[in-house]
Amino acid sequence: MLSVSIDSYLAARRAIGYKLRDTEEILRDFVAFASAKADTHVCSRTVLEWVQSRNNSPLRKHVRLQIVIRLARYLHAEDERHEIPPQEAFPRRATQRRPPFLFTPADVELLVHEARTLAPEGSLQSYTYSTLLGLLASTGLRISEALNLRIEDVTPDGLLIRNTKFGKSRLLPLHQTVAMSDLLRQI
Repeated sequence: MLSVSIDSYLAARRAIGYKLRDTEEILRDFVAFASAKADTHVCSRTVLEWVQSRNNSPLRKHVRLQIVIRLARYLHAEDERHEIPPQEAFPRRATQRRPPFLFTPADVELLVHEARTLAPEGSLQSYTYSTLLGLLASTGLRISEALNLRIEDVTPDGLLIRNTKFGKSRLLPLHQTVAMSDLLRQI
């Protein structure tokens, strides 16, 4: 019964634009746990046991709980036998982030130089990594954006970055020294 309810819930959320990559996996795990206990409805006691049974960080436990709470609210609207777990059971704890490491121009130059020496000699690997590192350092692209670039994305006006973090596209202007390079003249 819960697995059918989850399919309905996921379909409704996806219909309004949510991707739910991690959410589906978490909910399927919860349903397997609840089904093993013969639960046919969301039960707060089972939800809390399930969250506690997963050996996760406090933040991850909080996220798991919030995902199941959203499901429970959705299901409770049509069937009051579904319980909504207490939101404060696994509070979100602030994590102390490390300060970012900032590469100096000398660091970048050394990284690119070292990448050019990668083995096996004569392969494209050294060129690929040195170019990728130089591209990341000089443009500020996210790694996924750089890896998704195709030859047709290189234009005389700059790089066409498709399907970015928020599903948009943008044109990234290039410095004139790059725009004058032999590669761009060939395109």
